[in-house]
Amino acid sequence: MDDLFRALALFALIAANAFFVIGEYSIVTARRGPLRARGGKGAEAALRLMEDPVRVISTVQVGITGVGILTGAVGEPVVRDLLGDWLPHWASFIIAFAVVTYLSVVFGELVPKALTLDRAERLAARVARPVEWMAKVLRPVVWVLQGSGALLLRPFGITEVMAGESVRTPEELREIVDEAEGSGVIPRAQEELLHNVFDFATREVRDVMVPSPDVTWLEASVTGQEALQVVIDTSHQRYPVGTESLDHLVGIVHIRDLIASPEEPVGELSRPAMVVPMTKDLGALLRELREARQVMAVVVDEYGGTAGIVTLHDVLEELVGEIESEFDLPNNELVWVDEHSVAVSGSMTIDDFNEAVGSRLPQRGPRTLAGLAFDALGRRPEPGDVARVDGAVLHIEAVEDLRITKLRIDLSPSL
Repeated sequence: MDDLFRALALFALIAANAFFVIGEYSIVTARRGPLRARGGKGAEAALRLMEDPVRVISTVQVGITGVGILTGAVGEPVVRDLLGDWLPHWASFIIAFAVVTYLSVVFGELVPKALTLDRAERLAARVARPVEWMAKVLRPVVWVLQGSGALLLRPFGITEVMAGESVRTPEELREIVDEAEGSGVIPRAQEELLHNVFDFATREVRDVMVPSPDVTWLEASVTGQEALQVVIDTSHQRYPVGTESLDHLVGIVHIRDLIASPEEPVGELSRPAMVVPMTKDLGALLRELREARQVMAVVVDEYGGTAGIVTLHDVLEELVGEIESEFDLPNNELVWVDEHSVAVSGSMTIDDFNEAVGSRLPQRGPRTLAGLAFDALGRRPEPGDVARVDGAVLHIEAVEDLRITKLRIDLSPSL
């Protein structure tokens, strides 16, 4: 009878160990969203425990340690008695230890962990209330253990045992998104959108603006009727207005004002422009455009000169990708010439080029391909000049004033 009781006690202790393992893993790994959607007292208890995972782990470890000690004390005599007296004491002890360890590891650790990985939220909702009750009962013990741990960690400069959620780095989040797309959890389009969101947080206005040499602007002294010819040729809705150059900014004019008052000077029809520095991050710009109810801003450099313009359209494209309307002309910014050669616009950013062709041109200096070629060349560019950057050969094909407008880039297979 005593042997049967001790055998039942052994299996009960292994089951208790499995319960503690499920309690720890399910509550630590469960996701809040599915738990909130599940509802119920168990889910609510799990959500409360998730606010302090260190407390959960400490409570469970007290239980696992106690159960482990009792399992060894109860299990070894049970197995040794089953073996009988025909083995030496040391041999029966080793066999008993191995059997108890095997049962504890397989049924008390591995199986519960495997079950938890597949159904963390469901199990968390079921075990949370008992674990929460245990946390209250064992609070003094946990307090003593955590205090002792804090004292031991203090010489190493760690003043407290940190509680709360672990913080994911952007790189870790990218890996999670890639794994989710690779396993079919999210489609490719959603993966690209999430990556764009991560990139958006690091982008500045200068990364998306239209540089001033590429900006179509209107002279303040011309009439609305004269300006409409420019509108017909370029098909924009809003235009910056300046006097002699964009550095002498007057404002921004909408084409409907030009149509409504064709005889008025454009300068009189313009409205105050929203001005932003080129180093402003895109998140702040998006918020300011929304608050000001504007769709265009003029970008200035550190010296107060006009560096370009940026629109709400430019900002949103960083999140959702290229947005084209039925009036847009075909995008010839990048055209493949052959397998390893591509014709590009000098105004294309290095980041966009790397993403489009899968290359790794350096981004530590100039922002555009024209700037990269100019920097590598080190002198006034001329059509036909060749520059080499990290294995890529940049052929300069067109130059306007000092500005490189077209290039052909030969990429080595290793890029």
